[in-house]
Amino acid sequence: MDIVAWLREAHPHCVATLRTAMRTADDASTPLGASRGLAFADGYRGDSINPADDEILAHLACGENSCDLEAHFWKDHDELLAILQARLHDLLRVGEHGDYASFNHSLGITGKPWQQADWKAAESWQILSPLRIHPFGTDELNRQMQSAYKGGLIHKAQQRWSKFPAPFGDQQIVYTDKVIQVVNKRIKGWPHERNPLNYVANGEIGIVTTARKGSGSDYLQVGFSTQDGVTYRYSRNQVDENLELAYALTVHKAQGSDFKVVFLIIPKEAQTLSRELIYTGLTRFRERLVLLIEGDTETLRRLRLPDSSATHLRNTNLFTLSLRPDESRPEIPFPEALIHRTRRGVLVRSKSEVIVANVLDGLVDDPSEIDWKYEEPLFSSEARDDYRLPDFTIGFVGDTYYWEHLGMLSVPAYREGWERKRRWYEERLGIPVVGDGARPGFDVEPGTTPLVITSRDGDNGSIDVPHIEALARRYILLED
Repeated sequence: MDIVAWLREAHPHCVATLRTAMRTADDASTPLGASRGLAFADGYRGDSINPADDEILAHLACGENSCDLEAHFWKDHDELLAILQARLHDLLRVGEHGDYASFNHSLGITGKPWQQADWKAAESWQILSPLRIHPFGTDELNRQMQSAYKGGLIHKAQQRWSKFPAPFGDQQIVYTDKVIQVVNKRIKGWPHERNPLNYVANGEIGIVTTARKGSGSDYLQVGFSTQDGVTYRYSRNQVDENLELAYALTVHKAQGSDFKVVFLIIPKEAQTLSRELIYTGLTRFRERLVLLIEGDTETLRRLRLPDSSATHLRNTNLFTLSLRPDESRPEIPFPEALIHRTRRGVLVRSKSEVIVANVLDGLVDDPSEIDWKYEEPLFSSEARDDYRLPDFTIGFVGDTYYWEHLGMLSVPAYREGWERKRRWYEERLGIPVVGDGARPGFDVEPGTTPLVITSRDGDNGSIDVPHIEALARRYILLED
């Protein structure tokens, strides 16, 4: 972030911004560029690129699942597990032909594992959680998944007479378990004639293809999704330092990976929750994203805000010597070059929004006369869960105004998103929209309230501050 911020200031011609998230599944059923899940994820980027991304959040709150994105809500641990198992059944057919067999089949185990050469299907689906230690954390979820679908195998392996060795390690890993390598490791691969890499990287996911009782030590072998035709052997005393169950992973551990189907757990509170972590979790899927949300969408709404950014809390600055403390949390310094902060100290998404906020504060001699809030939910009277998030909600002498600053109206997808939001204001709430994002030729008499006022960046990214001030004076102060 320090480097990008410096480049944007000192060498802007060297910076190119990726505006379109590209899908990685060639056989995905959702057309390229039409992913609802990726459009929703845009709301958690450092800069919001679509004015209608809050529309998807409202649809999820209303229970509207479509395309490659769905959301389900849970109140306690038991309900979370029940929903998770139901979605595994519906999406992956787990449980249709016996829990053990169908569960294995969802992971690509189609016959005798030691005879298979390709384990790419081990990454066909993945449960993600922000934490390890918690009822909704990965440790407990892995235990629950293993108990539900491998419980009989674990019980047999624990018997003294069993042909299988006893379960391995603290997590009781057994034959056909899905596992992840947790350290970089140089280790010999089998068979040697296939010229294995003789190396397994931290984060590689695979399947336990063999579990054997050995004369000197019990061992298991793992086939990893990235290395066809070879397996790697681990003795009993090597398991805990190398392998963990991988039915559920932390979002952090999943960085750099992607899966056909992702089940992303979003609790109300977790120490690791941030805007960046949610964005990472939302973008790990290739074909379908299933959100498992505790309570309601309030946590997702809160995490959209810039002050939920973990990046802004990092005390790092490579190119600037001074650090400005956050007034509300003076113990945490902020890198001044990496934030967008208004005159009032409110974090916003972009420099353009800083300009709008500061124009509002400068309209009158006493800024306290104008009360504005950033991304305050505006609810429809027809459906309590149907809401949008105007950039600014403004109160002045008893009247209410809403302000939307539009960044890229020249981009078709952006313009279409804004048009849907404009229609929501006008048709659902009956609030007219004026300014740069209004219908061509439309205007109202100043003094009309409530009112949505819109401004925009130029097609080249420029911003006209006098024009923004003129809009505010015309429609809020009612000056000619």
